[in-house]
Amino acid sequence: MLQRILTGVTSIAVLLTLVMAEVFFAERPWGDRPSLEKLLLHGSLIPVLFSVVILLAVHEMVTILRQAKLAPQATWAALSCVVLMLSPWLCAAGLVGDGIIDVDALHWQVLWFAVAVIGSVAIQLRKTSTESAITDLASTWMIIAYLGILPSFAIQIRADANASNVAHNAWILFFVFLVVFASDIGAYFVGCAIGRRKLVPAVSPGKSVEGAFGGILGSIAVALVFKWLANAVQLPVLDDGVEPTTSDKFAQLFFDLSTLPGRMSIGQLVIFGAIMSICTQLGDLFESLCKRCAQVKDSSAVVPGMGGVLDVIDGLIFALPAAWYLLTRAWQLV
Repeated sequence: MLQRILTGVTSIAVLLTLVMAEVFFAERPWGDRPSLEKLLLHGSLIPVLFSVVILLAVHEMVTILRQAKLAPQATWAALSCVVLMLSPWLCAAGLVGDGIIDVDALHWQVLWFAVAVIGSVAIQLRKTSTESAITDLASTWMIIAYLGILPSFAIQIRADANASNVAHNAWILFFVFLVVFASDIGAYFVGCAIGRRKLVPAVSPGKSVEGAFGGILGSIAVALVFKWLANAVQLPVLDDGVEPTTSDKFAQLFFDLSTLPGRMSIGQLVIFGAIMSICTQLGDLFESLCKRCAQVKDSSAVVPGMGGVLDVIDGLIFALPAAWYLLTRAWQLV
């Protein structure tokens, strides 16, 4: 348990540092390089590093599927997932598509997925054996949809060109991540403490009904904590030339992080936390289903105490599309 806690704390610290660097690059003036300035405004480290994480997840999923006697097209799936991850960023920056409106990114997502599906069929036709063609293609398409389209909504949130403050979208994404991670933490500790009734024993014997409710309460609690922070934290007012103190910097940090939940009602935060937790747990169960089918325990041993990259982000993958829809379409907060 200690190793798991240390890994979780380290991951959040690394993610926080990543977001702070992302905002720094987004808000920095780049002089006579407007194209670079527009690109960095809509993303820099987050799109690139998230794509690397997805590549690792694709490798782990390919390994799982091969253990299940399937033969997905690993290279083509990985390439397709990277294109799907990067296209919202490039669309928002005006490098792909007809404009910077975020809907263009969704149009291109559909196009890239169509290209990925058609391309996989062309690759399959080159093989001499046809016995496993259907399952091989299905497993390839599953990887592309699961690890290409679904997690790309993180970049949709970060690069959304319709936002009033695009650079601040990095903090919104970090808030989503914290709510999702709170579900895992709540489900784990409540399940360990009072879990009795099995949730889905055939898929994941360790998960309990009590833990599932603990996860929902954990996400809601974290969302409400940031609502409280939004009301409690005062943004420091500094005179010109005055160096901010450490407390001023922390106040600015909490202010940036709590801006979105501060604009949400209590009801919206409760709904958001509950939906994030439910989607997170479904994503976790989906990966468990795949591992159960392949008869493997963890996707890999890359992350100490947690298994593989896929074991860490499985819930997040399912939560991101719901977060994008609620924040940008249903409630129009971004």
